[in-house]
Amino acid sequence: MVPASDQKTHIPGTADLDNPLYYLENFETVVRWVRHYHSDLLTADEIGHIDNLLTLDQPARALLARMVMRTGELFRVEKLRYPELGAPVTEATNTLLNAGWINDTPELPLADLFRLFTLGELRPALADRITAAGLQTGASKAVLKETLLPLHPDPAPVELWLPGVSTQVIQLQNMALFDRLRLMFFGNLRQSWSDFVLVELGHQQYEQVPLSAESRAFDERDDVDRYLVMHHCRERLDQGEAPETVWQDIPTANENAWLESRRGRLLFELGKLAERGGNTELALKAYRLSGHRESRLRQLRLLERLKQHHEAWKIAQAATAEPRFGAEERGLERILTRLAKKLGEPRPQQSERPPLTAFTLELDNPDGHSVEWVAMQHLS
Repeated sequence: MVPASDQKTHIPGTADLDNPLYYLENFETVVRWVRHYHSDLLTADEIGHIDNLLTLDQPARALLARMVMRTGELFRVEKLRYPELGAPVTEATNTLLNAGWINDTPELPLADLFRLFTLGELRPALADRITAAGLQTGASKAVLKETLLPLHPDPAPVELWLPGVSTQVIQLQNMALFDRLRLMFFGNLRQSWSDFVLVELGHQQYEQVPLSAESRAFDERDDVDRYLVMHHCRERLDQGEAPETVWQDIPTANENAWLESRRGRLLFELGKLAERGGNTELALKAYRLSGHRESRLRQLRLLERLKQHHEAWKIAQAATAEPRFGAEERGLERILTRLAKKLGEPRPQQSERPPLTAFTLELDNPDGHSVEWVAMQHLS
């Protein structure tokens, strides 16, 4: 918890990189800050998990922090080598297991096995499946994966996939909670747990801003939930999921302008994917609901291609009253000109272009800087 004397303004600091457990210190800075300033946006269950985490012994907390900061939720225990923990990894693992932070009997899709295990480990263990699929025993890992995944879509415990292989796979639990904590601390999910380290190394610099309850990024739990849902929807699109299924989970509009701008970008990207996939009905619906600066032009061009000229004319005329940005104003003029010709309407009057003042600079450049740099220095 933040001391009472620091409740009004508090700047979280980065850990000293000479400390072998610097990552744990940074991790707990985030956890404790959110626990203190965002407790009203957390459920009783989430607060209970946080308090439980902070009472674990140091080796268990450090191992948990290591796994949270890595990619994915599945780990091979024998591959976790962190001598700075101060205790064997197996001991820290047992502590986390007893506290409910990991699952030691996860069921894995075959795709995860290809990520976790080497080709030398997979070939003998999957020999029967490889033979049944008609593959050569010397087939590459990529060929094995491409062929076997469709044949074995159901997840199963590791011992059923790889009988005879001495291994233990654990699955990190409650990763959604850690994503929520990171979001509420940074105000976005672009920044990762490692950003503290990048700041300490000087690779990234941010303005020092005192943090308090008044400066937090979210005031409503629903806003956090909406952000996370939209983030996961975008991830699903990026991973190739059909826009038709992602569409079902996109939140409805709300009054938070910042979140609405994110929702507008999500709808715009979904609309483009739907359009490329031939679902023009969904694409038009997504463009219509999106407030993205380019969505209206994209909607109008699609309507033109579909020969829905009357609908496009009505939307374009309404849009000219409040263009979203300069390029849209020019785009609307071009679209209305084309539509007027097809519909027999009067040609729209072109907006007056402002006069441009041109002048020439002749500058010395003894240090060989770029033209842009020299001009910027002179004009500034």
